Amino acid sequence: MLKQHRELSMSIRRTIENNKEAGIRPSKTYQSFVAAAGGHRELNFIEKDVRNYISREVQNVSEQENAKEFGKYLLRMKEKNQNFFFELELEEDQSIKLTFWADARSRSAFEYFGDVISFDTTYNTNRYNLVCGSFVGVNHHGQSTLLGCSLMKNKEIESFKWLFQCWLRCMGRNTPKGFLTDQCASMKKALEACMPTIIHRWCIWHIMKKIPSKLNGYKGHADIEREMSQIVFNSHSKDSFDRNWNDFLLNFGLLDNKWLSGYSVYEVGEQVSSSIFNKFVVTYDSVAAEVKCQCLLFESRGILCRHALSVLSFEQVSQVSPRYILERWSKKVKR
Repeated sequence: MLKQHRELSMSIRRTIENNKEAGIRPSKTYQSFVAAAGGHRELNFIEKDVRNYISREVQNVSEQENAKEFGKYLLRMKEKNQNFFFELELEEDQSIKLTFWADARSRSAFEYFGDVISFDTTYNTNRYNLVCGSFVGVNHHGQSTLLGCSLMKNKEIESFKWLFQCWLRCMGRNTPKGFLTDQCASMKKALEACMPTIIHRWCIWHIMKKIPSKLNGYKGHADIEREMSQIVFNSHSKDSFDRNWNDFLLNFGLLDNKWLSGYSVYEVGEQVSSSIFNKFVVTYDSVAAEVKCQCLLFESRGILCRHALSVLSFEQVSQVSPRYILERWSKKVKR
């Protein structure tokens, strides 16, 4: 049957819509038309026309309706609590283009736990293929705490700019110290434009997750993965990392691998005085009242390690500098 001769009548369209709403598969819907008409030849359309109508018309209308209902839901949440924040931008066809929301609890949590943020867009919504993003911090119990959610039509630079600016408005334009993301180039450029002073780092989980796909072509890739993980998670200084990393690339013949050769660690510091404690180097600057241990517990958890405290005690420091008492550990944190 020629395409120009195929047509869906109004009654056929209504039946398709009703069956779709009831969860009946397109193939079953088409077979019901065949049975009612007495055979395929008695119909002036084919099964593909039913599927095309569903994807083109029914789902589009459903997406518009759901976007409208989602907007109403956000408004109801705002009416219940004025500290609920949201922004919603629709396409010309009234489907969701960009949206962000954060409840009062998330906004309050940011005040105490917004120093370092992880932003993740790993997941897509199943039905409309929107990009689902989440802003996550870590509370005083070491638990993840949600600091906002988003839905985006795409991962373009302008979409991320809109989102990051929106998130900053929500959080009173207070910029966090650090921001963790995956290796998305659009996200990186948007961060540079919206938060130029922030310390941006790639999430180690996303990097390590790519190892199998990046190294499967190499002989002995399991040994490569194991050695790489050992270096990444057990190098306590720039020098040791660079030394181990170069040996790793050389030993496994990976010097020409562009993905691996792009990684390095950068650190600038001046050692004033040192003490050795349990195989960790602790550096103490009495003038600046700064102490730094090679175990990096403070840098990763925000708590001074026993090595650093031992050195402070040895140096007869009676009071720890306020810079090492993070607000997240103070009594005024809302629990």
